[in-house]
Amino acid sequence: MSKIRYFTQYSGPGYSSFDQEYMEAETSLYGAMVAFRRNDDVTTFRENPEGLYVPWCSNRRVNYDGTTSEDYADLLYAVPDEHGAYILGDWAYRLTIGPRKGVRVEKC
Repeated sequence: MSKIRYFTQYSGPGYSSFDQEYMEAETSLYGAMVAFRRNDDVTTFRENPEGLYVPWCSNRRVNYDGTTSEDYADLLYAVPDEHGAYILGDWAYRLTIGPRKGVRVEKC
C-alpha cells in the first residue's frame, strides 16, 4: 500500500453519515477527488482504543456520487506514528461539487 496522506469524511444527502471512528484513506488529493464522484477501491481505517487509526477493511465501495451542492468531503491529514498506525491530523481540504458539476477543492 502507498503512503496514506489523507483521511476522508463524507457528508451530505448523497452519502450516509460516517462515524469519525472510521475513515477512508487516500494517497493523494487527486485520488480523493476521484473517490468523491464514483465507485472506488478504498481502505477504511478505524480508530483503536489508543486513539490511533489502523487498517480495518479494504473493499470496493458502492458510492452514491456527490452530486448536489450539499454533498461534501473533508480531507484531514493522516500523520504516521512510529508503529505504522496514523494519527488524525488537521483539516486539509474540503471537496464540493462546483457550478459545472466538477469537483471543487477548497484549501483549509
